[in-house]
Amino acid sequence: MKQGEELINVNAKLLKEGYARVYTLPPNVKYADYFLELEREARENCKGLWQAYCEGPPVFSTAEIEEKMDQFLGEVVTVRYKVIGTYDSGDIIFLNSSRNYDTDFTTVIFKDDEKYFQRKGVDPVEDYDGKTVEVTGELQEYEGPEIILYHPYRVEVMGYENQ
Repeated sequence: MKQGEELINVNAKLLKEGYARVYTLPPNVKYADYFLELEREARENCKGLWQAYCEGPPVFSTAEIEEKMDQFLGEVVTVRYKVIGTYDSGDIIFLNSSRNYDTDFTTVIFKDDEKYFQRKGVDPVEDYDGKTVEVTGELQEYEGPEIILYHPYRVEVMGYENQ
């Protein structure tokens, strides 16, 4: 878009002001890291849609999110849990919250997105196993509740192991 003589990247402007969320699909990933950084900055500065989260978004346990799944399905939520096991299927990495990984809350990282973790020096299988984490993302359902992680800034390893 042109504003006066200046070219404006509308996607970047919306992200910077907090009025959009990043969603990338290969092969359109040229600006993915840039867009993710703009989204992170908007969130940290409580801009636009992120303002509500600055007022103290609820952080759910896995039990709460499993119980309230229908209420929050499709919403951006934060879930705190201890990763009791990780599994790399070859196409997907799973960060499981329980041994009942087929039905209980899990976090999913697709292989195409693993490179974003590697660029930040994170090996999801090794670095999250046994750790208490907070993951933020859109709550989805596939056999049970899950959040798909596209980038490591959406997961935070907590400073303590037992929660």
